[in-house]
Amino acid sequence: MMRTHRVRRSYDHRLRDAIAATGNADLFRDVAIPASTRRTWARGQIRSVVASVDVELEVYELLEQVDSLRQRAKVQAAIIGLLVRVLRLRGGKFDADRVPDGVTKSAVLRAITSASGLLSLGTALRIVGVSTARYHA
Repeated sequence: MMRTHRVRRSYDHRLRDAIAATGNADLFRDVAIPASTRRTWARGQIRSVVASVDVELEVYELLEQVDSLRQRAKVQAAIIGLLVRVLRLRGGKFDADRVPDGVTKSAVLRAITSASGLLSLGTALRIVGVSTARYHA
């Protein structure tokens, strides 16, 4: 019987060390690293590596700060996108009490749903000015 060997991936040690130094398993989300590997690295310690350049802990802190700012920018873009879509649907006015048109109501609900990928439903509803009860009704 022939055995198949699982291929182990190898990663740049600087990725592992940055995640270990910050304890942030979500650092470098754009790199295809399994979540379980990220969590293991986040609990670990920085390993000593012989290199031509010494990397300070400050670099890891800056990387974490950049990652945090990118996430905040995504959330803010979702908020702005939601506001723009709802303003268009309401004819440029937020002070209207109700949206009488069924098609427009459906479009507002779709805008809220799409924004809830990055925002919580409660936050999206507060931004638009719709109560939770009204949304579910």
